[in-house]
Amino acid sequence: MRGLAWRTGQCAWLIAACAGAWGLLAVAAIDGGPEGPERTAPSAARIAAARQRIDPNADPLASLIRLPGIGPARAEAICEYRRAHGPVAFRRAEDLRKIRGIGPASVEDLRPHLKFPPEGDSPLQPATARP
Repeated sequence: MRGLAWRTGQCAWLIAACAGAWGLLAVAAIDGGPEGPERTAPSAARIAAARQRIDPNADPLASLIRLPGIGPARAEAICEYRRAHGPVAFRRAEDLRKIRGIGPASVEDLRPHLKFPPEGDSPLQPATARP
């Protein structure tokens, strides 16, 4: 029977280990699970940013990077293309296919997040006077 007796230190260690495990489980449950708190409800600012459409002709590099499937390299390629082709380099979503790495599937993913100038609206054409 001598080998089955638990010493006070062993009991204390077992109780501490169990309490620690239960504490971690409780924190994970409060935080929203293993994904963390960011995987729960998005903030109002993130929802507003997602609803804001981005103009590939004018918006800065940081805005372009927020687009789905557009990382820093493709965002920089978009900026380079618009520098080379003028202020209205992209008139519709399909024009982004001129950028290497953006194909038909990417265009369809990007379409709901983009805005373009209205047809016939060009900063290079002078405004006509109306009577």
